[in-house]
Amino acid sequence: MLAVKVLLEKHKRDSAFVSSFKNVVIYLKRLLNNELSIINDSNCIEVVSSSNQEIQDGIKVELLFKKTIYINKHNFEENLKKEIESFNKKID
Repeated sequence: MLAVKVLLEKHKRDSAFVSSFKNVVIYLKRLLNNELSIINDSNCIEVVSSSNQEIQDGIKVELLFKKTIYINKHNFEENLKKEIESFNKKID
């Protein structure tokens, strides 16, 4: 499971940011090979992926690791992809 939460108020999301964010979502779908849930409100956008594997004789537990980063809005897509890739390698 990977969750990406972008704390940017809705009125500050210009068309370039929205386009970049869509590209990041496409990148995440390819990287994680999972369906994504997207939660979008006036203060943030959150993308969550989760494995839907069936477990018959066990308990499913998801561990979350939080890392806060700050990214320049103009390089958002490129820098976020690098951070996600780095973070994903560390937890694999």
